Amino acid sequence: MLVNRLYKLLIDRNISKQRFSLDVEIDLDSLIANNCNIDDSKLIEIADYLDCSKDYLTGASPFEKHGVKYQGYSYRNELNDQSIKFDNGKPKLSFVPYQICNDIAQIREHGVEKYKTIDGWKNVSLDRYIDALLRHIHAFAEDNTGLDNDSGIEHYKHAACNLAFICELMKK
Repeated sequence: MLVNRLYKLLIDRNISKQRFSLDVEIDLDSLIANNCNIDDSKLIEIADYLDCSKDYLTGASPFEKHGVKYQGYSYRNELNDQSIKFDNGKPKLSFVPYQICNDIAQIREHGVEKYKTIDGWKNVSLDRYIDALLRHIHAFAEDNTGLDNDSGIEHYKHAACNLAFICELMKK
């Protein structure tokens, strides 16, 4: 696996075997002959040279693909390589639990049916959402299985929706 990954990285980074051998002072053919036995410090040196992690080279990291560091992308990767997506600084929405989206949607559906408007929430002042949020949080704190009298939906879902409205109104 190590040699296969090394070859792939050399090709991806347009580095010849000879250049690699000179720069890191290791011959790939002898590495194969030695059954890929390599000391840890040399492996780290190779990983640094190729701008990837030691775990990628050894196959220990399931998060890395094509030698790209999970926490930061390599500048050496080809720009036309569509397997790499430059999305540093963008929110990782996959980190958000899906259930909160479902809960907010349930409250929004109730609100749209009740008020007969989709965007009417945008015309409500921030302080009213803060008050509603606090009412639902207090009701939830008193009884975490309690339901809102008007909608019959759990208080924590109403709190989540009110907080979502507050977040949207507060965004700059």
